[in-house]
Order: sequence, then structure tokens, then C-alpha cells
Amino acid sequence: MEEHASYNGVGWQSDLTTFHSTAPNVIRSKLQAFVRDASREQITAWDHALPWLQDECRALEELDKTSTRYITVLEYELPRDFRRPDVIVLERGTVVVLELKGSPFPTRAALDQVRAYARDLAAYHAGCANVDVIPILVVGRAARELETRDGVMITSPVGLASLLNSLSKSNKPLIAVSDFLRADAYQPLPGIVTAARDLFHKRPLPLIKRARAATDPALHHITLIAHEAAKTKTRHLVLLSGVPGSGKTLVGLQLVHAHWLDELAASRDGVTPTAPAVYLSGNAPLVKVLQHALAEAGGGGRTFVRDIKSYVSHHSRRSNAMPLEHLLVFDEAQ
Repeated sequence: MEEHASYNGVGWQSDLTTFHSTAPNVIRSKLQAFVRDASREQITAWDHALPWLQDECRALEELDKTSTRYITVLEYELPRDFRRPDVIVLERGTVVVLELKGSPFPTRAALDQVRAYARDLAAYHAGCANVDVIPILVVGRAARELETRDGVMITSPVGLASLLNSLSKSNKPLIAVSDFLRADAYQPLPGIVTAARDLFHKRPLPLIKRARAATDPALHHITLIAHEAAKTKTRHLVLLSGVPGSGKTLVGLQLVHAHWLDELAASRDGVTPTAPAVYLSGNAPLVKVLQHALAEAGGGGRTFVRDIKSYVSHHSRRSNAMPLEHLLVFDEAQ
């Protein structure tokens, strides 16, 4: 069997029984060691949430004896992103994403937050392929009857066990934590890669003049260099200069969305990247505009367009986080 490195960007993970039988202060210490910059408010929130969350997990075991093998994952850090869902529960055929809020009522920001977590896991996490990814918002004064708003289920703390029990699929296998926490599990799924490429080639993007005649020579030359790098297993640095509006950004986006890159993507440890290139920029407004324009393909438009700071921080903080991409485009990275 092929061995895969585990992802270490998680505060706590265990089966359900271990979670609810461990002293809350022990779990909180683990979370605090992982989230080193945790605020006092965050620590207080953990101290408040952990006991009742453990109670709900005990109640879930009473409802479903097979749930002892469910996995609880706390403070899972989305790779290259640094956003962290409060709790993820791996059940039978279902990944549940929980966001716990101290506010008495659901807010628009909280709904958008947990929905984005579920959206990105469904789009970018191999462990979430072909399973249901369910966002749940837990607030103090949710309605007695389960409410669903914009695709997000809303429940009170005391209703959580029953809801989790109802979402598990008895005819589906358990989702293995080893698969979920693989270091290479978080990358765009093939379907979203195809959708992102199709959308890019069909839709004019804002703030970019599609002067293809002017950019084709640069595009052709860099394509040759990329093929040479793959053939000789060497690294090449290409510097593209030009006056504002000359098409530098367009060249970069055309490159990362190119289909021919699939033929060059090298397999590392048995893993071939589904998205063999990425466009990175330090220009936050530009990144937001491009991601918004490409969001229709799914995953918030992040398939090929990423913020450079998060990308670099992710790979520099972890020795096993070697980039899988064959081509990296840095635009406005100064």
C-alpha cells in the first residue's frame, strides 16, 4: 500500500468516544498549542463550547451505536488559506462542517462563513468527493424546528446530536480520517478544474484587455520554456516586463489555464496535481476581482487564482508542503 504524508494543519482529531471522554482542558490545550495567536475571546469560546459539544457527542452515541467510529476534527486549517472551520465531523457518506457562534441568532456573516467552508471543501478536498458536505450553523436561540437558510442548516446546541444522526447514511462507508488528513488531499477536484478552464476561455475578464495578438509571442515563448523544464527536469525563471496595460496579467492567466500543462505535470509520491499551475498575486483587489469573475465555475474562483501571501506562508511553514504545481505565475508579487 502506498504511504502518504499526513497533514499537520489541525488542532485536534479523534474518534467520537475519545473526544467526549477527554477532559475539555486537555483538548483546549491542544487547540491553543496549534492556534498560537488565539485571542482571549477565542480561548473563552473553546472553554464554553467544548463541554456541551462533548455532551452532544455522547448523546449521538446513544442514538447511533456505530457513531463511536465517527471522527471529530477541530480547527482544521484549509491549506493555503488559513481559514479554520470550528468542527468537522466525518460520518458515513457525509462530511459535516460546524460553525459555533455565541450570538443568539444567525447572522448573514456567519451563514456566509460556514457556507464558504463547505463550498471549498466540496470543490477542493479529495476526501469530500462524491459525499455530501453539509454546513451547519449552531447558535443559542435557533428555532425549535430545524431551519435551512441559503443551504445552511441552523440548529441550537441541544439539537445537534439528533441532526448529526439524521445526516449519516447507513448504506455508505465511513470516511477515513487518514484519507481526509492526507497532505495532498486538498487540491482542486478534476470537475472544477475543467469548469474553471472552460469559463476562463469563454468569458472576458474585467480589467484585462484581451489583446491576444500582442501577447501571443510571449505566451508561445514561455510555453516552450515550460516544456523544456519538464523534459530536462530543470527549473527556469522567466521575467516578463511591459508597460501597464500591455497584457502581462493576461499572459499569466492564459498560462495557468492552459490544457497542455496536464501533460507536463509531474507525479510526486504517486500524486499528480489536478491543477498543474497557479496564478499568484500580492495585489489583493486584483485577486478578489479575478476570483469573483471566475466564481461561477465553483469554489469561489480559487482554482487557479490565489493570494500569494497565504500560498507562500503555507509552504514555508511546513517541511512536507512541497508545491505540486509545474508552473507558478507571480503577478504584482513585490
